[in-house]
Amino acid sequence: MNAYLFDNLRKAFHSTGFSPELFYILLLILCILVLLSLGYGISLFLKKKEKYTGVISVSTPPKIRELLTEAMTKRCKFEVLFDSHSSKKESIHCSLMDITKDELVLDLPFAINSPLNLTRKKVTCYFYLPAKKDFFIFYNFSSQTIATYQKEGQLAQLTIALPESITLGQKRNFLRVHPPTTSTSLSDVAVIRLWPAQFKDDQLQTNAKLWGDSLLYSKKDAAWTEDISQGGLRLVIQNGKKYEQKLKKLTMLFVYFSIKKHGENNSLRYMTNCKVRSFYLDIETGVLTLGLQFLHQAKKGESPELVTWEKVDPEQGIESIGNWAFLFHIQEHRSNSALN
Repeated sequence: MNAYLFDNLRKAFHSTGFSPELFYILLLILCILVLLSLGYGISLFLKKKEKYTGVISVSTPPKIRELLTEAMTKRCKFEVLFDSHSSKKESIHCSLMDITKDELVLDLPFAINSPLNLTRKKVTCYFYLPAKKDFFIFYNFSSQTIATYQKEGQLAQLTIALPESITLGQKRNFLRVHPPTTSTSLSDVAVIRLWPAQFKDDQLQTNAKLWGDSLLYSKKDAAWTEDISQGGLRLVIQNGKKYEQKLKKLTMLFVYFSIKKHGENNSLRYMTNCKVRSFYLDIETGVLTLGLQFLHQAKKGESPELVTWEKVDPEQGIESIGNWAFLFHIQEHRSNSALN
């Protein structure tokens, strides 16, 4: 069919009286114009695609270094998640101390004394940068650990390969917000008390009178919630060295806290059993950060001192906290938009 059409076109052109050579020249010019148009269209599409993907990821080396340098300057914590074939993935919190030509140098937590098993592993790193008025931008990237070393009397350090790209996005399945540490019209999240998780016959203790004295009471000790979602929260303790020995061996905690309702004076109160997912002590500042995951939520029992424990679905979290976080995020976004 193509040969037939081409032959008809050639005969029609010849009937005009022009030479056959001119036909082939015009045909060649037409093909060149089509190829140029096609190339321009592809180039325009790629530029639009690059412009769009640039919103959600950064892949140019200068921009990658700029983001990482800002994170290092602002002493942002990096959560390093080690990839694993099992469903359980371990993470540690580190501080970015240096950026070389090809590597990132991170200080490992004080509790890690033998980091040799951390080399040559695939990792995903999460960090965030402050933007405007209690608003944060979250980033993550994938890389591979290279080596670990430790000088006498200093923290162990981990080097990882400089990432090829950095992507916008949080780690968790749930929306995570950063409420102000001081009381505002938007929110007030207060960690009230912490206890070591108590058990009776391999079950969580339901009698609150038997829990004993709390390890931490926020009205006496400087402690606040750095971020919270329906899946858990991150607790910051100002005088972390005071609590290091008490907390670093605990895997679960009873955590009682309240959340101020939006636009109201009363609060939502929660009694939870949490798993300690991460433990990080900043040696220079003495600030201790705990990453906590909600495992159970306590409900009122038959008497004031008794509670019943209900398991928290890890895929659903605590729904009322998720609703609160969503409202906070919306109001915070509107507040920041009004300032611009």
